[in-house]
Amino acid sequence: MDIVDARHVTRTKIRNPSTNTFPFRKLPPELRIAVYEYHFFSPYHVCIDYAPSIRHATLPSKSVPSTAFLLTNRQVYAEALALCYKLHKFHFWRMRDLPRFLHQISPLARASIASISVCMERAHRSITPKFLDCMFEVEAFNMLQSECKSLNELTIFMDQTAFEGRLRDHDAIKALSRIRGLKRLSVEQYDGGEILQDKGFGDWLKEETLKPRDE
Repeated sequence: MDIVDARHVTRTKIRNPSTNTFPFRKLPPELRIAVYEYHFFSPYHVCIDYAPSIRHATLPSKSVPSTAFLLTNRQVYAEALALCYKLHKFHFWRMRDLPRFLHQISPLARASIASISVCMERAHRSITPKFLDCMFEVEAFNMLQSECKSLNELTIFMDQTAFEGRLRDHDAIKALSRIRGLKRLSVEQYDGGEILQDKGFGDWLKEETLKPRDE
């Protein structure tokens, strides 16, 4: 009798595996979000560089939070993916990599990004013609305005010579000035000094980008 009961219990567990799982989706949304935040508890810089000969690593692979659980179901994917892109800071070593990256991720991911930093090179240091550099810059800033609805922090790194070549009438600066909803805009030299403090239109550029975003 004992043997029969044990077999019955074993068969019951196999036929009803759900009885041993936690009903995560039944938790209130705020608790599910808290679990995702705990998983992504340590925001880090995600460095993007598509150059085939260059590889940039910010953290050992074992310390990067796993994203495998995003494949659990559509609900978890939507809730956790947005939080993943919101919490981390994305850095681009070249301006051309920014629009390429934005095209490759989903609309939900683009709309969730909150912090971006990007480097702008001087024309003679770039491996692409000057007009292509401008094209990438304009495309990148236009996408930040139209697609990245949660963006609130934007940092641009360049040297003084590069900045002086991009004054108010430059197409890239015009595109940058159309971005709305930022809480912080910083244009910094490679050595850490903020260039906007030395330029007359710096206040104008910050005033434009810090305006409320049109819904």
